[in-house]
Amino acid sequence: MSFIARRALLAIALLAAIAAGGALQPARGVEEKRAAKAQQTDGQEYCDKVARPAAAAKLAAQEAKLREVEAQVRRRAEELEEKRRELQAVVEKHEAMLKKADETIVMVYTKMKSDAAAAQFAVLDDDVAVALLARLTPKISSSILTEMTPARGAGLIKKLAVYSSTKPSGKTP
Repeated sequence: MSFIARRALLAIALLAAIAAGGALQPARGVEEKRAAKAQQTDGQEYCDKVARPAAAAKLAAQEAKLREVEAQVRRRAEELEEKRRELQAVVEKHEAMLKKADETIVMVYTKMKSDAAAAQFAVLDDDVAVALLARLTPKISSSILTEMTPARGAGLIKKLAVYSSTKPSGKTP
């Protein structure tokens, strides 16, 4: 057989093997594995390239949200501090008014006749009556107590003694 004939037979055999999926199949499987490995490497590379910026973007968004919440907390704290100052001013004004009213009430009872004051003390709440007696001078308190019934006067004196012993004057009985 001539050289050309042998070559032709080899070519025909090769084509037949390819058509049957024979001799060249392993070579194609190796190539597919290489392509899959390259594809996996490309996929991993893509994930690595995307994951880092995505994580950085997520972190930046969380930091921005945290800064926003911190700003809201600061604003709310400032609002609350302003409300506290306003409330403190109202309380101080109220206390000053009560002190002035207290002084005015004391002055009213100081200028009243003792029998008229005793009649008023007869219907006052015990705690209010005791607080007023404590604020009046001893001379005026005694003249008012003299005009009261003995039971009412004695009851108020007992409460006045307890009130005086617990009053924050720096001394204890």
